[in-house]
Amino acid sequence: MNVTMAHGGASLILMREPFAGRVSPAPPSPLLGGSSEGSGATSAHPPPQIPDHELSQPIGRGAYGLVWLARNVMGTLRAVKVVHRHDFGDEHPFEREFKGIQKFEPISRSHPGLINILQIGRNDAEGYFYYVMELGDPAGNPKSETRNPKETRTPNAEAATESTQVRASDFELRSNFEFRPSTLRSPDRLGTEDGSDLYTPRTVRHDLQVRGRLPAGECVELGLALTSALAHLHQRGLVHRDIKPSNIIFVGGQPKLADIGLVTEAGDSQSIVGTEGYLAPEGPGTPQADLFSLGKVLYEVSTGQDRRQFPDLPVELKEWPDAPGLRQLNEVVLAACAKDLARRYRSAEEMHADLARLQAGKSVRWRGQLGRTAERAKRVWPILAAGVLLLAGLPWLIQQPAPGPAAVPAEKASVFVLPFRSEESNAVPGDLCGRITDAFIDSLALIDGVRRSPRKSGWVYHDEDLLRRSLAETNDMRHILAGRIGGAGDSLVFTLRLYGRGVDQPAWTENYSGSTNELITLERRAVAGIAGVLGLNITEVEQQKICQLLTNNLEALRWMRQAYATYQRKAGTQIGYTEVSSLTQTALELDPNYTDAEATMVCQIRNLAQERPPIEVWPAVFRGMSQVLEKDDTRADALDQLAAYALVYKRDWIGVYDLFNRELRSRSGGERHWVQAFWYRIHGWAEEARVHQQESERPEPKGSDHRFSMAASRWVERRYAEGAQVARRTLELYPNHAEGYFWLAHCLVAAREFEAGLEAIQKAQEVWKKQEMTALKGYAYARMGQPEKARQVLQELMELRRTGPYLQPYFIARVHAALGENATALEWLEKAAADRSEYPLMPDFGGLRTDPAWDGLQNEPRYWRLCDSLGLGKTQWPPPKPKEMQ
Repeated sequence: MNVTMAHGGASLILMREPFAGRVSPAPPSPLLGGSSEGSGATSAHPPPQIPDHELSQPIGRGAYGLVWLARNVMGTLRAVKVVHRHDFGDEHPFEREFKGIQKFEPISRSHPGLINILQIGRNDAEGYFYYVMELGDPAGNPKSETRNPKETRTPNAEAATESTQVRASDFELRSNFEFRPSTLRSPDRLGTEDGSDLYTPRTVRHDLQVRGRLPAGECVELGLALTSALAHLHQRGLVHRDIKPSNIIFVGGQPKLADIGLVTEAGDSQSIVGTEGYLAPEGPGTPQADLFSLGKVLYEVSTGQDRRQFPDLPVELKEWPDAPGLRQLNEVVLAACAKDLARRYRSAEEMHADLARLQAGKSVRWRGQLGRTAERAKRVWPILAAGVLLLAGLPWLIQQPAPGPAAVPAEKASVFVLPFRSEESNAVPGDLCGRITDAFIDSLALIDGVRRSPRKSGWVYHDEDLLRRSLAETNDMRHILAGRIGGAGDSLVFTLRLYGRGVDQPAWTENYSGSTNELITLERRAVAGIAGVLGLNITEVEQQKICQLLTNNLEALRWMRQAYATYQRKAGTQIGYTEVSSLTQTALELDPNYTDAEATMVCQIRNLAQERPPIEVWPAVFRGMSQVLEKDDTRADALDQLAAYALVYKRDWIGVYDLFNRELRSRSGGERHWVQAFWYRIHGWAEEARVHQQESERPEPKGSDHRFSMAASRWVERRYAEGAQVARRTLELYPNHAEGYFWLAHCLVAAREFEAGLEAIQKAQEVWKKQEMTALKGYAYARMGQPEKARQVLQELMELRRTGPYLQPYFIARVHAALGENATALEWLEKAAADRSEYPLMPDFGGLRTDPAWDGLQNEPRYWRLCDSLGLGKTQWPPPKPKEMQ
């Protein structure tokens, strides 16, 4: 929680260890030994009473309900989803889900591509609603043949992928419903005694697991069925929002869109839904976003590759018998998934028409060519004019043979680069290890015919041998590169090991040693050594590019270290933000793939929320951090920022906890405890927060961020004397540190040591004149019984509102509350909530349930209505603890 940057009104955890996404350790987690959720759906509720249906066992689950296997009075098997009110933070999302099902129910049975809703009911006395659906076909191998047997994956391999998340795992912004295997017998054998068959519905994901990629003709048929279903849905003003292979289920052999609990009106943005990799850049909620997701599905089923490899085509595609059809289908996929909205399909009908052309044996290659020509013409008028002139020669052009498909370069090698680790005895800084790892990932990509892995910085804290073995099951890379980096004085040693896929003994091991000034030379020699053992020849041009890349890589690290040093010296000052941003931008210009720098720039955007209403800044934070996660889906700081977005902007308490758990997998040691303490305080789990806070302080933290958390935790627990002591110690370590004075002032004022508190406020404002400290001065005057001085401060703040940047309503509310003006204080608090300020929700910065400023509002019904709207109501907060904490 970079509170250094948090108190201009900007952030939740802005830049914990701001430029060291790889430095913060994270211990092994359930992702290496199986999903923390488990593979089967378990029930937190007894089987509810559903009219005319007998429920047996749950077969699926989601954030807001369980899906049960049921038999109706006619003996027909059905699926019944039950959604409980107490699984929601407040009444509104529960009612929204129910209304969504009501709107979808009559539509569901009007198209063969939509899962049928057969019955809806509600039991308000027991606090749930339900809906009965047709049951999916039992999973099995629908067709034994496959066009590319070498790509066939076993169900166990795919299960390992989902449970270990070793391959790029689904980044779910909300825990969306997904069918999972159950210990139930297959429906057609229900009632047998052996119990040997597991019921799993047949989905597109299952077909991919069993068969590998699907033939081009089947992919087109699938696309036709689903675009027809989407057209039907979109025409009625609804969108799906989470199209992915596991949400396409077969009923009677017909593919249907499932997980209809997420269907909503087009344009709805009330909840965070979707799965990373399938989400459109602009987010879900529009027809074009649904088509983008469908395009990614068609990419996966047609190529057998992960959606994150889009738009790359398999190097062996030219050897496949259906290659021409796949290239034509790829034109449709490219149009559906174009980054520019203007180049995407405008409707499902338009995409359906192109797929129909393919099925009829016609070409759609003109679409890509026309789109590119139109884009150039739109930007440059002379080119448009030239295009018009060329129309005169159109008959001649039509007579010319169409150019053949571009040759696909042959793949010579593929290497998964695991994050390099520091030797325990001769450790080197984590940021240097990360940069060296990046250097090898990016250098190998410059060699012709080499495919390399994405970044996985968070894996540095997981067992390397387990990762290697998991990769053999979940990844098609032929080789895995692991490394250790040690240093003593001015010397460095690389120990590199290259493994064959699925082989425990390295095929090649080599040490490279030299001085720290020879880092680039050592990296170049090591890359050449790896190329040699792989039988690759690095051309002179490639070598020049590699040398430049390595130089930029190291130079970018130097700039980021300057940025971090500036942050430590000038944290909490506007000039500090400006300098950090400038230094970070320089690093990014040198190395655009530097995710540490990219994440830091997004954090700076959030810091600037003090200049604008936060509601205008949060979407940019979401987009920026989502792009970072596309490059490295294990980055803890990016996950942290998206958790902040989920809670503050979307008020999605369930999604927050899911993201928080993902973040923990990329942290360990004292930092892991620190993060847990922070998030547990947010949820109101005070006892657990205190335990983890204590663990995070052994030994005493020296970093400014950690020390901010130390003082904040004591303020939340109203141990003001201890908080002041921590703040004074921070000022010993960092003289004139703005945030040291910040917490010293807050703790002293809360303890009614007003004179000393006002002195600390003055010191803080000498470093940085922040509106929060000005407001705290007014609050102190009001608490001291000097209302006229408090009103003078309010007038000063109102003047800022007219002439300066955005004024944080939460601070103004504090002063009015201290003056006993409860109605006015509540008006300002309601504005803070509407502006999506984090202060009403964040205990370390304020918090409606933790800030002593609101003690006088406890008897105000309006105050509790506001709390209810934010998920902080008397019956909502603290929320129930998850099972792993009980």
